[in-house]
Amino acid sequence: MNINQQSLQQALEYTRCRELPKQWRNTDDSFWLKAIVLVKKRNGDLSYAVAERSAGLKISYTKDFGRMSPIIGLVNVYPYMYLDFKYYLGDGSAGELKSFLHSEGIPLSVTADMPEEDLRIKALEVAMKCQMQNRYTDVTANYIEETPKEYLPDTISEEARKAGQTLKDEFGSEEMMVDISLGSKKEKKRANGRKTKK
Repeated sequence: MNINQQSLQQALEYTRCRELPKQWRNTDDSFWLKAIVLVKKRNGDLSYAVAERSAGLKISYTKDFGRMSPIIGLVNVYPYMYLDFKYYLGDGSAGELKSFLHSEGIPLSVTADMPEEDLRIKALEVAMKCQMQNRYTDVTANYIEETPKEYLPDTISEEARKAGQTLKDEFGSEEMMVDISLGSKKEKKRANGRKTKK
């Protein structure tokens, strides 16, 4: 297996994608957030990495599966997470962006004289944050709904019932957690079903 195939396999495993997502074109209206990317290395290799994109369109490589050599170019982008732009930002007009930001607690007085580009970046930042928060809420809610009743305890904690409250793990990072009581033993399980360390 060459480095191209090997790095692709590792990227798919890391992102939990079953196959390489559809290639993104620069002409697409969609706004991608996270992607598997094919990159060119200084040593001549073409290998895969994982990248994220900021509201200001800056691309950062979060995981490189190729050989140790600097990335010198981005060849192709295969997004596995997009921003639901229309849901949060409507048609993208200044009015829509200001209305969205206001609904998220940012006063209209702050956005009234904001330059168009700054307004767009701020709205994207807030929309991205909202989507990520909602994504983990949905994962937790789905976990409870899809778990067979015989595997659920007689009593589920209030946090699990709300399926949206953010708890802090022992490292201080925010994660969606579900409290599962099995007999006399209490365990914490992640939304995907894996146990966390105590």
